Amino acid sequence: RDAYERARAEQEEEAKERAAALEARARLCEAVEGAEGEAIPSALEQARAAWDALEPLAGEDAEAVAARFEAAIPAAERRHQTFRAGLARRDELSTLVAKAEELAAAEGSAGDRSAWGSLEQRWKQLAASADQPDLRTRFEEAAARWHGRHRAAREEHERRDRETLARLTALAERAESLLASDEPRLRDADHVSREIRSALDHPGHFPTRHDREQILGRLEAVRKALYPRLQQLREDAEWKRWANVSVQEDLCARAEALLEEKDTAQIARKLRDLDARWKQAREAPKENAEELWTRFKAARDVVKGRVDTFFAKQAEELAENL
Repeated sequence: RDAYERARAEQEEEAKERAAALEARARLCEAVEGAEGEAIPSALEQARAAWDALEPLAGEDAEAVAARFEAAIPAAERRHQTFRAGLARRDELSTLVAKAEELAAAEGSAGDRSAWGSLEQRWKQLAASADQPDLRTRFEEAAARWHGRHRAAREEHERRDRETLARLTALAERAESLLASDEPRLRDADHVSREIRSALDHPGHFPTRHDREQILGRLEAVRKALYPRLQQLREDAEWKRWANVSVQEDLCARAEALLEEKDTAQIARKLRDLDARWKQAREAPKENAEELWTRFKAARDVVKGRVDTFFAKQAEELAENL
């Protein structure tokens, strides 16, 4: 009986020691499995040292816990690699957010659009596998500001494009109306021709390519049709200016002749007629215009002075008679 009791006590002690050994191994497995972040390398080093210091243990349960430990080590290493990659990803995400905020605050340009497209594409690649709510919120706010600013700029460009199309359409209609007129004025035709030439040289932007091709083709067609008409108007105006030289010389002579007349009422009537006829024939070649106008004005001013004096005196007498 004593031998039996001793044997049972030894077996119980061995069972306790084995259970303690298994428990120690399980705690090492748990330490490795529960290690996170930057603590993983230190936890692995300590766990390996502690495991190597353990006494050998046989049995299926010991083999199972050993397999668990061997599986926990590479799993922890992979977690640490994922953690390090996550840190690098967060750093890159932070850089992307800072760049997004910078672009959202800057004035837009073609380069700005290209830079934003690349940045947004990279953000989508990284953010899909990253749980960074603070950075995601900042990026979405910057994106909202950027898209809002560029949407407003796009709407402004579209408005300007529509205004350009409306302005050139009105110009084409004005030119076509002038072309259809029986007696267009040289000044109007010349002004419209210059506007068309400027529009064709610097057309600007339009809502669509079809709008651009259509209105520029219309302006080019009316320009070609207006050109010979404009040349004819210029020739007519030049001939009229030369013809007006003789008319103005005659008017100068008539104005000078009024200096000799005595009937002031008759002089006033003739002077009004001379002024009206001079307005009709006021255009003359530059080499003659100033000389003839000076001559006409000199005689007219003297006659006008006499007429004004006569009527002033007559008005005074009428006032006295009243």
